[in-house]
Amino acid sequence: PVVYRGSNFPKEWQGRAFTPESVVNLVKAIQIDESAAKLTGSHPLGKKEFLASTDERFRPVNMFNAPDGSLHLLDMYHGIIQDRFFMTSYLREQYASRKLDGPGEGHGRIWRIRATSGKLEKNTNFEAMKTADVVKALAHANGWHRDMAQRVLVDRNDSEALPLLIKLAGMQEYPLAQIGALWTLEGMGKLSAPAIAAALKSKDPKVAVSALWVSTKLPASEVAALAPALLSFEPQTEEQAVYLARALGPVGNAAVFDRLLVILGKYAKNPYIKAAAFAGLDHHEIAFKQHAGDKLKDKTLLTWLDQGAAAAGKWRQQQLRTPTG
Repeated sequence: PVVYRGSNFPKEWQGRAFTPESVVNLVKAIQIDESAAKLTGSHPLGKKEFLASTDERFRPVNMFNAPDGSLHLLDMYHGIIQDRFFMTSYLREQYASRKLDGPGEGHGRIWRIRATSGKLEKNTNFEAMKTADVVKALAHANGWHRDMAQRVLVDRNDSEALPLLIKLAGMQEYPLAQIGALWTLEGMGKLSAPAIAAALKSKDPKVAVSALWVSTKLPASEVAALAPALLSFEPQTEEQAVYLARALGPVGNAAVFDRLLVILGKYAKNPYIKAAAFAGLDHHEIAFKQHAGDKLKDKTLLTWLDQGAAAAGKWRQQQLRTPTG
């Protein structure tokens, strides 16, 4: 499956998912909707399919966002697609009678699906681009270009990109570029608290979620520096609250423990927030439980904290017994 992130299709197709169904010779389009951190899918074309064929050899098996903004579809073009365990005598006879057991003429193909009303992007040689221009490509309308820019920047690991990426992480007019800048910094091993703190101020909910999640990848030396930004961040959605609960734990001081207790109390019925808080408290389970005292009454979470602390204790003992060198 692929989610369309190109620049050729009409705007309403952005973010729609496409699933190749090779057994029944079609490609299904799904409208993805998000509400309260839950995803649901619907059929934007009603009872029609995005692409279907009466050719029995049409076997769509993979799809990709293309550099020019279109969709590329890989067609295996083969008669038999089922696993051998499903090959009954009836099916074997059907395949043989229509000569579907032999190779197809053309032996596979790649289809390019484009909207005639939309433009196609020109070819871009990222390897020949200057680092500053590659950073700008993180704001490109076509997701393929954004992905390629991130890969090239990580591969180069050019120090010239560092100040540009940190600046881009705080530019709220380019939310997709903010997300790309954060994860590029993470891939380069240059992630810092100031870049994340700048992104946390974004009004785009997805930028804030990415900033919270990438904060869990921070080097230990940077975690304390991010604490003020995490403590001042007010989640606007339950999804953001989940990621904030995960991000607070590694700081491991009294202030974040108090904030965690507030979040756990406010979203007591959300199991994901409880799980995220526990995951973030790795190595701080005992300290959090002692700090919380009688304020923490969730029996499941209390059990998790005890189990986590016990497991950590056994691991430390094992490390002490294991010879080094």
